[in-house]
Amino acid sequence: MKKLLVLLFATLLLSACTSNDEWVAQIDDFKDSGFQNNAGQLIALTEDGLLVSGERSDNKKVSDIDLFLESLDIQVGENFRQIYENAEITTDGSKYIISIPNTGQFEFEKIGERMIKDAQGIEYFTQEYSAK
Repeated sequence: MKKLLVLLFATLLLSACTSNDEWVAQIDDFKDSGFQNNAGQLIALTEDGLLVSGERSDNKKVSDIDLFLESLDIQVGENFRQIYENAEITTDGSKYIISIPNTGQFEFEKIGERMIKDAQGIEYFTQEYSAK
């Protein structure tokens, strides 16, 4: 019984140490290469504004970008690339809120040094390390 309690305590301690609380969202995370998911959809902050690109996929599990493209009447398989000059990114702890006035909004959560996930649970990765 004592070993079981020690194992349970160690597991709880380990899970507490690896929580998302240690990941602080910063707007600069989106600069340069941005974040891309396994479907090749990309969201990045460029000198000209917020870049959203990729194809709308027909996967069973859709991303927030898929839902965004669907709201714009982009067809499955159709390539999309748009820079939004008036997009705004704000952060709150490990969360990013990206607003594109009159168009849409994204919410991501930082889950690793170079990883985020959208509200649908789709993970995005960056190939760049920050210069911090």
